[in-house]
Amino acid sequence: MKKRISLFIIGVISSCLLLAVTAFGTASDTSSKQRIVCFKFKATASEKNIQQHIDDFAQLGKDILELLSYKAGKTIHGDFNAAPEYDIMHYMTFKDEAAIDKYFNNPKHQEFIKRNKGSWEKVLVINSNTDK
Repeated sequence: MKKRISLFIIGVISSCLLLAVTAFGTASDTSSKQRIVCFKFKATASEKNIQQHIDDFAQLGKDILELLSYKAGKTIHGDFNAAPEYDIMHYMTFKDEAAIDKYFNNPKHQEFIKRNKGSWEKVLVINSNTDK
């Protein structure tokens, strides 16, 4: 009888562990790298220049396979209704740092920089580890 109870308990614990790993994943398969790129456009940048930047960056999200997810948005007023320091933010997810390097060095990304950098006053790039 004790042996049957022990086997039952081991089975229940094993099932719970399997469900937990399936539901929550493991540390190695849930971590990713986030990259946030903020742009401040020059006062002389036209709406056409800004729209070109937005369209070109969005196309990178479709063309570069290392980029797992991509979102962007124009910035909004912050705390105490402070004006935003940057005009637009791009949010990207990558598998690892090697994927960020491949993305950065991709000829399409380099062409984006060459084509749009004349409109930028300043750029801020932040890379981080994240857990899903």
